[in-house]
Amino acid sequence: MVTARIGQAHPDTYALGYETRLRPFVDLVLGGARQHLRLLTLAALLLLAIGTVNVGMLAASRREARTHESSVRAALGSGSVRALVPFAVETWTGIVGGAVAGTWIGWAVLRWVRSLDPAGIPRVDLMGLSGGTLLIVGLAVLLAGGVTTALAMMGVSIPNPLRTGARGTRNTPAAGRRARILVVTQVALAMTLCTGAALMVRSVRALYAVDPGVRAEGVLTARVTPRGARYRDPAARIEFHRQVREALLAAPGVRAAGASLNLPYAGRFDGDWTFQTEADQDLGIGESPVATVQMVSPGYFEAVGLRVAGRTFSERDGAMDPAVAIVNETMARRHWPGRSAIGQRIRVWNDPVKPWMEIVGVVADVRALGLDQAPTPIYYLPTTQSHVSTYFTPGEMFLSVAGDRDPELLAPVVHRAVAEVDPTAIVSSVQSLGSVIDAAVGPRSLTLWILAAFGGVALLLASIGIMASMIATVAARRSEIGIRRAFGARPVPVAARLLGQSLATVLVGAGIGGVLAIAATRAISPLLFGVEAWDPVAIGGAAVLSLASIAASLGPTSRRPVEPLESLRSES
Repeated sequence: MVTARIGQAHPDTYALGYETRLRPFVDLVLGGARQHLRLLTLAALLLLAIGTVNVGMLAASRREARTHESSVRAALGSGSVRALVPFAVETWTGIVGGAVAGTWIGWAVLRWVRSLDPAGIPRVDLMGLSGGTLLIVGLAVLLAGGVTTALAMMGVSIPNPLRTGARGTRNTPAAGRRARILVVTQVALAMTLCTGAALMVRSVRALYAVDPGVRAEGVLTARVTPRGARYRDPAARIEFHRQVREALLAAPGVRAAGASLNLPYAGRFDGDWTFQTEADQDLGIGESPVATVQMVSPGYFEAVGLRVAGRTFSERDGAMDPAVAIVNETMARRHWPGRSAIGQRIRVWNDPVKPWMEIVGVVADVRALGLDQAPTPIYYLPTTQSHVSTYFTPGEMFLSVAGDRDPELLAPVVHRAVAEVDPTAIVSSVQSLGSVIDAAVGPRSLTLWILAAFGGVALLLASIGIMASMIATVAARRSEIGIRRAFGARPVPVAARLLGQSLATVLVGAGIGGVLAIAATRAISPLLFGVEAWDPVAIGGAAVLSLASIAASLGPTSRRPVEPLESLRSES
């Protein structure tokens, strides 16, 4: 192992116990967006399944209505297969037309999303309809079309036209069972998708309610990189950032300015170092506690609005002055419970050459790794002493500049201040601190809106499908209804019977959907924050789905009552 060989070659510098952490490059590119993309893919597949079942139900209803036409064609010599060709052509024409329209709408939506440039979504500029994407769409259309045709043709038979009547349609028990199965499937899938959408809505709401710990209003951030051989000297790097800070403070409208090695919520706050307290000097480096280290310049805490108990760093904390450090509240509670951390001493690694650093302040917690991550122990070191207390003095750092106006208006001030100190220095990644925090929530927020749209479409499709199924059921049972009316049945009980059968089907679908939703929420639980996968409010969305389905069922059953003579005359 490379790390072990380095430790053996340099035993004085690298003590045993160091470890190397490897990360796939794709993780650096996609970050936390990968899980959200998988979730959206699953949601899209569910919506495709709902749409396929819905179209299959409509096609089956239309095929049932044209049974007599097909039987006449077959009787005239077309044959059973040729008699169904017009229906198949009609169905596939609609499928292909819908696929073309959907592809165009998808292309337009992608252009709109790219124009928004949503925060936290990697490689937005590369989003588009590539050849591979169109191939997947084509395969999905073929699959959906095949399933739709299969659903429409399931159990189809060409009856004798002399036995079916002049204008009647057949209402076989098999057709009724098939319609009920499709309704149950559609309601179950729609409920699963709506539950996931409701969970994401509540999760993002809880995420936005989290206190980020920093004051982002009016703060501009920028990455500054000094270049040149002279910056090999740690003193030169310290002096560069000191002069940049003085130039910024001299500019009108700037309240505070400071620099940090890493920026909270930017995905780079992951430097974990071991350290010693005076109580654990006998521990080996592999046994010593670990905390995230952050190197900051004087003025950093004031610029980002972090509350500090004790004192902050100043220009008086130089290389020849006593070494100091500041720890966050989580680290103070963990290592000095029940007493003040101020006045305690720590030392980086297990290096006896390095000085003990006195803790001079305790700073408020920052969820540096993300708003959905619990605060971790962090200790802050002043850049003016980092080459003494450690072996490292940062050159490239992130400026944080607090002003009295829109942070975007401070960008020219930052460029001008850096150019005054060193025109060759590079200024990049200029953005407000609020934008950095929004980027941490960006993938969840976009996932929320897409899932909400998917859930709404799924609810609409389910309602349309159930209504179409009820219309077809009422139309197919006109003869039965007429006979019941002829024997004295009142319109209301007949309609109530139809409605009860529909509601029973919907409730079965809702029950199955509830089980599927509970199973699905376990899969997305890593993406949730502040809400449990068994959240009763989210799962209670099934009630909304059921109410919408009930409303869809009321439509055809509340139409004008079927008159006995009219229905019997239509079957003659």
